[in-house]
Amino acid sequence: SPRLAFGDGNTGLFENGDNDLYVTVGGTQSFVFEENAFYGANATGAKMRGNIAAAATTASFCFNSDSDTGVGRAAADELSLIAGGDR
Repeated sequence: SPRLAFGDGNTGLFENGDNDLYVTVGGTQSFVFEENAFYGANATGAKMRGNIAAAATTASFCFNSDSDTGVGRAAADELSLIAGGDR
């Protein structure tokens, strides 16, 4: 259950571990902020935002189950679709 609640007793923020901040809505852990990532806590393969600089071979937005596939930055104003570390 959340330790810092907003409006009701089962919605809020709490520390799950030394480097994890969980967001709980309606008694369900919905989002996790970790040292190097942000993702949905309950969905298998939930989309993740890594705390990294996106590049043509480094995905910034990726799937939790496949961290080297997603969207990176090819150049200024250009996105790169990355599959297995290659665009």
